[in-house]
Amino acid sequence: MNFYESALSLRNHLQSRIKHLSGELASCPEGSLRCHKNGCSYRYYQFLPDPTNRHNGTRHHISRKNLELARGLAMKTFLNYQISDLRNELLAVNSYLRLHKDSKSGIPKLMVQNEGFRALLVPQFYTLTEELERWATEPYDRLEEYPEALNVQTISGAFVRSKSESMIYSMLVQKGIPFRYECKIKIGEREVYPDFMIRHPANGKLILWEHFGLCDDPEYQSTMFTKLARYLRNGYIPGTNLIITFETKNSPLSQSLIHDIINHYLG
Repeated sequence: MNFYESALSLRNHLQSRIKHLSGELASCPEGSLRCHKNGCSYRYYQFLPDPTNRHNGTRHHISRKNLELARGLAMKTFLNYQISDLRNELLAVNSYLRLHKDSKSGIPKLMVQNEGFRALLVPQFYTLTEELERWATEPYDRLEEYPEALNVQTISGAFVRSKSESMIYSMLVQKGIPFRYECKIKIGEREVYPDFMIRHPANGKLILWEHFGLCDDPEYQSTMFTKLARYLRNGYIPGTNLIITFETKNSPLSQSLIHDIINHYLG
């Protein structure tokens, strides 16, 4: 994790902490605490501000029998200071992130998309199994468009866009194949989101899997051919580093075909 990623993590922590402490603050007693030394002891007062002028208000003595109120008001003051400090930290972190918004590490791209570098570097840091586990569980940039279409649940609880994608997703999980669903990748000059980005469990090779589920729709066919042409122009060859599956209303994708494809290409 580089410093930029650490700052993102710190921002999330600060936001969560501020939210939690604000909840505690909301349950504190009304008003604020005033304390005055009286000989060797202190006298405590609850100050209730005037709603029309916060600098004016009324002061009520807190008896020793009601010290729980004083403790609650003292904690309220402490929480206000703590939240103020955290908000100042959050401002500083957000300022850094704004200035360095493009400072994401290039290491993941180097390790995944350049097989020559990966072959030399991975053994020096991780076993292949460790590297693939890290890759499969790291956060990644996902397709954010049309979230309402993610309405089919997989066996792991994740949501995908179709029954066929759910079958592919679930079988990859069952067979322990490391993958990412709708992960951003640059193909030529465009950023695209293949249905599945997969790492071969035996060698770490990057393989994309696109499923075309409406092949009897002429408009869909046009988009499909454009996407396939882009892959071919940029070195993604069906049967080598690109898996393609198709279906129509009368010829749906089957579990047995998915099973055979995974065994053939990833077994």
